[in-house]
Parts: sequence; structure tokens; C-alpha cells
Amino acid sequence: MMNLDALRSFLDATNVSEKECMKRLQEAHAWMTSPGHDKLQTTDVIDLYNASRKCAMHDTNKQVAYQIRSLACMLLKRLVGPSISESLDLLRCFARTGHVLRGASVSSHVIASPEVCFSEAIAIYRSMGLNHLSKTKSGVELEEICEDIWDAFEGHLSCITSVADMVQDIHDLRMFMPYLPQNATKFVKLIMNLAESHRLRDARDAEATLLGIALELIETLDNIKKKSSLRRTALVCLVDVYIDMEMLDRAETCWTLLMSPETPQGLQSGVKLHLKSRAFPRALSLVEQLQVSTIIGTFS
Repeated sequence: MMNLDALRSFLDATNVSEKECMKRLQEAHAWMTSPGHDKLQTTDVIDLYNASRKCAMHDTNKQVAYQIRSLACMLLKRLVGPSISESLDLLRCFARTGHVLRGASVSSHVIASPEVCFSEAIAIYRSMGLNHLSKTKSGVELEEICEDIWDAFEGHLSCITSVADMVQDIHDLRMFMPYLPQNATKFVKLIMNLAESHRLRDARDAEATLLGIALELIETLDNIKKKSSLRRTALVCLVDVYIDMEMLDRAETCWTLLMSPETPQGLQSGVKLHLKSRAFPRALSLVEQLQVSTIIGTFS
């Protein structure tokens, strides 16, 4: 019979076959989704969560232990009270579980995937809202809470593929900038990395959307380190993606921004843009400027 005691015993088992592990996880999932958990004690479920972090199964099959950990989170979701402290503790549990699950194989996600755990953490945050948190918490405590929520969003962004969902997460993260100004550079790089991942998948519309957001953040946020370098990188990428999408007016707008001041990267992008638009004399002129720039750079 599946219950908390059986799960704890399972965590301490050794030499359990992969097939048996999957069978037990499926049984645990069926038990978790069935009614009748109102008699569970919160402290007992917390004990299960903690046991999954240090047990025999954690040494022999971490992926199974992680799934039991996610099950404990799901059970706690039903049991915790409405207080902010309990909700934040549960948010942290879901987010931390999501992060450890990111390294597990997809086939082991019998009970929960990383995306599910991060989504649960974000749902808890959204049920409270930053405005309410900022009225009840302050100082270092509020900053630490914001970092925990940030980690949940960062993990969620690494899992999802919907651009609309990404834009929503990015909008939420931007609200944290007044409380986490030190994360400004990290924020921009996160979005640019997401854009790059879409470029590798040839999802150019999504790439352009994310790069546009990154550029807008670079222009408006304070505390961004190497702002000019990040701005230049974003503009180069935008010129390239708009050329590939044959949106040459937008490409030229970005290129004009890139050439103020004139840089080798801007000259290279300009050559590509004007070749695409068949403005060959202009492209040749830029090639000559680029050659001069390269020679000057060699002797400077």
C-alpha cells in the first residue's frame, strides 16, 4: 500500500532495478493524484521532502529521489496555509526541485518535470504579487525573497518554448529591477541567450522579438555593465535577423544605430545589408572603409 512510510522506505532501498523504480514512481503518482490526503500531516510531508535529499536512493538513482521530492512539493501545496511565510517556503521548494530536475532525463519525469515545478513556484508568487510582498517585507529579507522568485523565473524561461510565455515572464522579471538592480546585466544576457537559442532553432521571429526586448532594456535600465558592448551585439544580431527575414527597412534602422559611432561590426553588417538590397556601390564603399579600419587597427 502506497503511503508516506512506503515512500520513505523506498528512498532507503538499495539495488532497485530501473524498471522497479519506474513502477514505484507510477504508483506514487497515482496515489498522489487520488483523493484522501486530508489526514496527512504537514510535518510528515516535510520529512519526506528532506529525506529525498539525503537517502540511499539519492546516491544510487538521483532522478528517482528527485521525483519523490517533487511529489512532496505537490502534497505540501495541498497542506500549507495561506500565510506569506508558508507560501514562500513552498515556492522555494518548488523552484529548487525544478533546478535539480533540469539535469534529469525526460523519461524520469513521472511525477513532475522542471517546467511544472517552476510553473508552480511562479503561480505561488503571482497569487501574492510583488506589490503585496513589498508592503509586508523590506530590506535584506525582501531582496532575498526577490532573488528566490527570480531563480524560479530564470528556471522557467530555460524550459518553455512559447514566446508569449517568455514575454510574460520577462515582463514579470522587469518588475524586480528596482529591488535587484545588480541583476540588470544578468537580465539582459539571459534574454540574449534565449534569442540565440531560437536562432539555432531557426525561429527567427522569436529571435527578433527577444532581441528587441533586450535592446530596449539595454537602452533604459541602469547598472548594466559593458552597456555599449551589449548594445552593439544586440544591434548586430538584429540587423542579421531582419536581413534573413527580408525586413530590410528594420535592418537599416538598426544598422544606422549600430553605425553611431562607426565600428567594424557596423561596417560588416552594412556590407551584408547593402548586398542584400543590391546597393552594390554602397556595399563596395563600406568594404573599402572596413579595409582602412582594419589597417588602422593593426598599427594602432
